[in-house]
Amino acid sequence: MPLQMDRIIALTEQLSQGVKTLNLEDDKTRARLLEAAWSLARALETPRETLLRTCLLDSTTNTVIKVAFDLKLFQQLDEKQAKGTAELAEETGAEEALLSRLLKHLASTGFIGEAGPDLYIANDLAQILATENVQDGFEIHLATLRVLPEYLAEHGYRDPTDGLDCPMQKAFNTKLHSFEYIKRDPKLARGFKAAVLDQAGLRRAHWAEPEFYPVQERLLAGLKKDSVVMVDVGGGMGLDLRLLADLADTRLILQDTEQVLSGTNELPARIEKMPYDFFQRQPVEGARAYYFHRVFHDWTDEKCREILLALKPAMTRGYSKVLIQDNVIPAQGATWLHTTSDLLMLCGFAGKERTEKNFRELFDSVGMRVTGIWTRAPGEESIIEAIVPE
Repeated sequence: MPLQMDRIIALTEQLSQGVKTLNLEDDKTRARLLEAAWSLARALETPRETLLRTCLLDSTTNTVIKVAFDLKLFQQLDEKQAKGTAELAEETGAEEALLSRLLKHLASTGFIGEAGPDLYIANDLAQILATENVQDGFEIHLATLRVLPEYLAEHGYRDPTDGLDCPMQKAFNTKLHSFEYIKRDPKLARGFKAAVLDQAGLRRAHWAEPEFYPVQERLLAGLKKDSVVMVDVGGGMGLDLRLLADLADTRLILQDTEQVLSGTNELPARIEKMPYDFFQRQPVEGARAYYFHRVFHDWTDEKCREILLALKPAMTRGYSKVLIQDNVIPAQGATWLHTTSDLLMLCGFAGKERTEKNFRELFDSVGMRVTGIWTRAPGEESIIEAIVPE
């Protein structure tokens, strides 16, 4: 198959022009250039090279990273002082001949730095991989993805619809729901928490910033006196409420389990903590907004309907809003960030990332209506706004 010369030329020109005015603090522009660079690399690849990369390189690299975790190899590397293979073999307990092969692969793929013949150093990526939380999160995903082909074959290649019967249960040989199982395993709990916090860090723009969701226009304008402006349902550490606390001098409520809330510290004074299970009737009535960040993608459509039906009686028709911050997969041109997250949700929870059509159908099924969707940049999360019509 001939290379796509017109596309290669267009992408090269796009990158050339973009780099001239690139501001690394402008994450939206940087993300567009990164996507263009990936598109250029794919356009330059032959089909054979693409197959080698996806079928051989990616699977080999993931396996070698897992072995490196087991050896605590990344912890042994130093960011300033290069270490030789022999020294690292002594520190990890691996045979030098074997370790040499693993190190060369990690260096060739950019996961560690190469300072000279058989000399290695911790680059930025290796330093991240040296943290326990990241390693634990990696292992959750690796374990569930490994059993996915067998799981799908056993279930007739049907979409999982039961959070108690998905690849997670098969991978860890448990009948518990993923959340319950993770909670009981300190290592998995660390990994899950790290993944949640890392996702928060990946989204550079806060949902309440004007370039993302128009808070002043959609929430604060028309706010009723003494009304709670927002209830963050399943809000974890309260990260999403903090900016809003600076924007509005009004009541904000953080809801999560008692266990999660007990670990929240140094919240702004106007953020109230309230233990709550979102499958039970919502106790805060008439709030301006009920916000769910990365909650719905963890659950099947049936469970999402239960969450919305538990919320609906508390909402004031035409005034209260449901705000969901999740990925919205476009009908065409989905990014790999979206599709990867979708498959991880399938494996871990029988959940999914939804399309706009999926969200509209979900809200319609419980007598609500989507009133807007906001997305800051391709590949990032969106805000889906819905109401109970008057």
